[in-house]
Amino acid sequence: MGRLINNKGMALITTLILALIASTIIGSLMYLLNTSTTISGSNKSYISASIAAKSAADYIIYKLVDNETELCGSCNDNSTLDLSSYNSIGNYDVKGILLNKIDIDNNTKVYAISVSATNNLFSTAQLEFTVNIQKVSEIISGGNN
Repeated sequence: MGRLINNKGMALITTLILALIASTIIGSLMYLLNTSTTISGSNKSYISASIAAKSAADYIIYKLVDNETELCGSCNDNSTLDLSSYNSIGNYDVKGILLNKIDIDNNTKVYAISVSATNNLFSTAQLEFTVNIQKVSEIISGGNN
């Protein structure tokens, strides 16, 4: 008896293999698209948090020049800064901490400050900076003697 060769099942197997390969490619592309969207959203959220922190830093510098005691009272090291209306910028909770204050002379003070902005999605930007504040009116009046 001769052996019968039946190729009818090969078409089904080939079709199933090609469908599996196509599904794998489509799934991989969807995963990459979803990952890139998530990364893009995280980057956008960090940029927004960074802008909120920089805005608070500008406010802190303004207050240090204008009236230091409104911002931190006695301004001891590691004291929390009173940002008043800047405690919340958009969806971000903003906190400022005076890390260190150095009195160079009667007219000059150097501050080390940390500002953080956090939203409810746990996106955080941390900004640390130093600022040198000189009392200009005292320098000008002192220089005219």
